[in-house]
Amino acid sequence: AERIYRYQLAYPERPVMLVGHSGGGGMAIYTAEKLVGSNIQGVLLLNAAISKDYRLMRALRRSDCGIVNYYSPLDMVVRLGTLVAGTMDSRYSESAGSVGFEVPTTLPPEYDSLYQIGWSQEMIESFYIGNHLTSSSADYIEKYVAPLVMASEWDQAYVDQVKAGKGQAALRSARWYH
Repeated sequence: AERIYRYQLAYPERPVMLVGHSGGGGMAIYTAEKLVGSNIQGVLLLNAAISKDYRLMRALRRSDCGIVNYYSPLDMVVRLGTLVAGTMDSRYSESAGSVGFEVPTTLPPEYDSLYQIGWSQEMIESFYIGNHLTSSSADYIEKYVAPLVMASEWDQAYVDQVKAGKGQAALRSARWYH
């Protein structure tokens, strides 16, 4: 977090996006929470090994666009791994990377900027078969992740287009593009 803060002081016009896969998803959340005096553009979590009921309010407050959680119930590495070895937040439970985050019943306003993209069969065309390793397939990243990294703003309609695999087209037509 300190390194990001110094970077933002040196390059205030450059956006910062945190992307974390597996245990790195927990680290991305913790880093966002620790930012003081600055915000980041957004946080993207790929099969994050953090508990499904982890409260995201602090991280959401530090992220201008929000948090996008990519999850897959077919990812047995993160699904079983967090039940046996524990999540990054020391829970022995299902993770947000396998079932998505549970949204609190009394929805804090910060949760308006939590977006979740679950695995679907259409993603197989991008060589993501729902498991732990193929979530980093170049085709999948290009189609489902990069459009969020490249956009300056997110809203539900934009994230829905990315979720439908139309992120590149949506990005080209968006008014907010880096």
